[in-house]
Amino acid sequence: MRARLDALYRAYMGRSGITPVQSAILAEAACVLSQRGASVPVVNATIEELEAAFENTPGRPLIARRPIFSGIILEFPRR
Repeated sequence: MRARLDALYRAYMGRSGITPVQSAILAEAACVLSQRGASVPVVNATIEELEAAFENTPGRPLIARRPIFSGIILEFPRR
């Protein structure tokens, strides 16, 4: 997991136009990477934060969410 965090950190650190929020999460990731005894849940949470912060960056198209249907039919069509 640390290798994945390190790879994400290096990939995101090289991007241009980083927002202040993204910069703060990158700093947190650097702190976690510098700790030898960081627990697995802390590393996993940092990976999730990095991925979430850089998922919808400016310049990338936003992925439109599909509506969620419950599967319950409220009305039957009349014949």
